[in-house]
Amino acid sequence: MNIWNPNIPFPTLDEIKPIDGIKHIKIHTAKEDGYKFLLGNAIVKHKDRWYASFAHSSVGENDNSTKVAELTSVDGENYGDYRFITEKDGAYSRSHGVYLSKGEQLWFFCPRAQYDDIMRYPDLRMEAYLMDENGKYRNMGFATDGMFWPMCEPFRMKDGNFIMAGLAAEDVSYGKAAVAISDGDNMRKWTVVELESPAFSYLWGESTVLDFGDRLLLIARSGGNMGAAVSESFDFGKTWSPMCESNLPICQSKVYGGSLPNGERYLVFNYNTPIDRDTLCIAVGKDSFERLYYIKKGYEEEPVYIKTRQWSYPYGFVDGDKLYVSYNQNKENAMLSIVPLSSIGIKTAE
Repeated sequence: MNIWNPNIPFPTLDEIKPIDGIKHIKIHTAKEDGYKFLLGNAIVKHKDRWYASFAHSSVGENDNSTKVAELTSVDGENYGDYRFITEKDGAYSRSHGVYLSKGEQLWFFCPRAQYDDIMRYPDLRMEAYLMDENGKYRNMGFATDGMFWPMCEPFRMKDGNFIMAGLAAEDVSYGKAAVAISDGDNMRKWTVVELESPAFSYLWGESTVLDFGDRLLLIARSGGNMGAAVSESFDFGKTWSPMCESNLPICQSKVYGGSLPNGERYLVFNYNTPIDRDTLCIAVGKDSFERLYYIKKGYEEEPVYIKTRQWSYPYGFVDGDKLYVSYNQNKENAMLSIVPLSSIGIKTAE
């Protein structure tokens, strides 16, 4: 399937455009006496305040110490007030999730599982958290009827329900792309729809969904040296076409996409380079992607504690004339890049 405009040659690494006026901010740095491992990101603006979260582990990736940490900001650039918004519950821990600012309510959805082994996720379910009037999150309980790890901010479809993309996984041998569909405005009841994995390659179903109105496009992380795995739905996520390989080459890493004010769509992903996850890009276009820019190109720091060099696990949020992209550096530090929409060819109302 062509999700990159087939009439435009896909840029080489040297041809990827820079973004004029982009601002890079490190909003959290791993500390020797703290939680050193950081995975996943989410960012949202709610009632003129910004919230940025990520999963934090004390030893390794998704171990049984994992909690979700959050930072806040009043200007979208300077973050503080570090706190945990989830806690360990017996054998169960929580990992990185997604936000939804819905009217007066701020929701946070995250996975709960027994994270004793990086290769396994026993009893994976999605939980819903709701911020109360005192700014504290209340655990509202399980929100899905099946296993689901949310990866993409929910959005309302034309039929009135919300949809979010994610992953259904029991262990590393079973990582299907999946979506969760709300029961109208009930944020505590979501139905999970798993997509059949493609036969052409190993797939780890971390996914995102783009909204084209009567058509939904799911884009998922696929195996190395291949195009992103894709699928379409024309009935608001209830059924999906067989997953196939697209013509957008990506590194084996999480992707994140969304809509822009001018009706175009964007996708943040790792360019498929010989050096894993060293280039974080954004593709932009209307019916298909046709412009490519880099957010980060080349490594800047060696990891201090646990993982390898990388820019990974992106998440995006549009506010006014800017796109806020949060992501990991080396799975230790939390990064934020603020992209002027005009620098990626987007005209916004003055």
